[in-house]
Amino acid sequence: MELLLINPPIRDIDSRIENQFTLGGENSYIRSAEHTVNPGLLSIASFLSRNKVSLRILDIYDESAALAQLNTVLTDCKPRFVGISCGGMLSYRNCLLLAKYCKMMSDDIIVIIGGTHAGPLGKTVFCDSPNIDILVKGEGELPLLHIARSHPLNLHTVRGILFRAKDEIVDTGFTDEVVSLDDLQYDYSIWPDTESIIPVVEVSRGCWGRCIYCSNTYSFRNRYREKKPEIIVNELKSLSARFDRAILLALSFGGNRKNLELFIDLMKKGDVNIEWKTETRVDANWKDLLKNLVQVGCRGLDLGLESASPRILKLMQKTNNPAQYLSDAIEALAICEQIPRDQLILKMNLLFFPGEVPGSLRETLTFICKYGNRIDIMGPSVMFSYPGLPFNDQLQLFEKEYGTSLIKNNYWDSVHAYPINPSRELPYDLLKAQALLLCKMFSSEQAYLKNKIASKFPWGCKTENLKNIILSKVNYSEIPFSLDIAEHHQSEKDSYDI
Repeated sequence: MELLLINPPIRDIDSRIENQFTLGGENSYIRSAEHTVNPGLLSIASFLSRNKVSLRILDIYDESAALAQLNTVLTDCKPRFVGISCGGMLSYRNCLLLAKYCKMMSDDIIVIIGGTHAGPLGKTVFCDSPNIDILVKGEGELPLLHIARSHPLNLHTVRGILFRAKDEIVDTGFTDEVVSLDDLQYDYSIWPDTESIIPVVEVSRGCWGRCIYCSNTYSFRNRYREKKPEIIVNELKSLSARFDRAILLALSFGGNRKNLELFIDLMKKGDVNIEWKTETRVDANWKDLLKNLVQVGCRGLDLGLESASPRILKLMQKTNNPAQYLSDAIEALAICEQIPRDQLILKMNLLFFPGEVPGSLRETLTFICKYGNRIDIMGPSVMFSYPGLPFNDQLQLFEKEYGTSLIKNNYWDSVHAYPINPSRELPYDLLKAQALLLCKMFSSEQAYLKNKIASKFPWGCKTENLKNIILSKVNYSEIPFSLDIAEHHQSEKDSYDI
């Protein structure tokens, strides 16, 4: 076999490591219990398989069995290459450990690592591990195809990678060559256990925005591209024969108005019977089409507001026109309020950004209390510094102006990601507590559990079972939803008007 692709677990394989912490209002133990498809890995596998590269995916969910699983697959398949996906800080240490184990099994195995977390680290990856041979910096489909087809192996001709060559690390630069999304349709027959995941259909890559808290700049080179609506609809129709729900993968769903209208029309004409959820921005051009989107299966919408403070919106480069942006947000929430709760779960995402002070926090909370009656789930988070973020280049300016600082310790150093104290007045721990409180204030138990089951816990899990899973990980004070918020939703408006 040519290539083994590994989706590593989130929980540390090394049981001596304790990495429990809170990401926004949600404890990391809850996220680590989720089981989802790795869309980047599946995209690469599907593309390579169509190009006649023999491969297999190893999806490691149970960290306690990780090394035994890997040992079995390496023994049986004897791959020439092993590619390990590192899409987040929680899996980085596991990626290095799996690379080490591969080399222990056979020093002839060529170990490749990539993903949105590992890619921007560059040469740091090779300093962290002597067992990594190749790092893919951006999108992986074409670099891995060129590597797999190279006989004998000549990495100098492969753009978009770093590789180890004797005593030096060679950087072949970035590549602007990418595969059209129309040619990147997921082949679920490759994924090892399709019964335990919610299928994903990739709608677009990248974003037209230039927010400095987002990895879009590095991972997608500020490119935004969409898949043709007819291809998306065909994928959903094909999936509907086996699945009752799916996720439409997009950073900003509805970026192209013409494509969005065609998507709705084709879904209606094709009589596609599948429910789906997606995420978008409040200023994307979808709002007057929401009722139509619900008619063609939209049951969940993750809506990115991030902040209602004009100053913070400008600092994060979310918009150059905060007044128009907030007007769009008010319109979006008003339109969502016309959709019954049993037809659409609305999640609102917030980001406590560097430079946050009590005044800016008050602006956001005032806005949410005034216009956010329709919100079913609140998704607040305090910003982390990850590799590849444009913000990292501006950290010193924020330090000087607001007292922004990174929280460092051995664990954060080991994963190269750092929680941020946004300002002298509002440190990370204080805003982390605020994030959890907002989750409890605005997230109903029913909506939270239903939303998780629709995207993260698909193996026939019922809401009561999921609630028990969560309570086995955290205590009542840490659950990111309210047990009695249903009473709040009985009233159409709050009794106060701020």
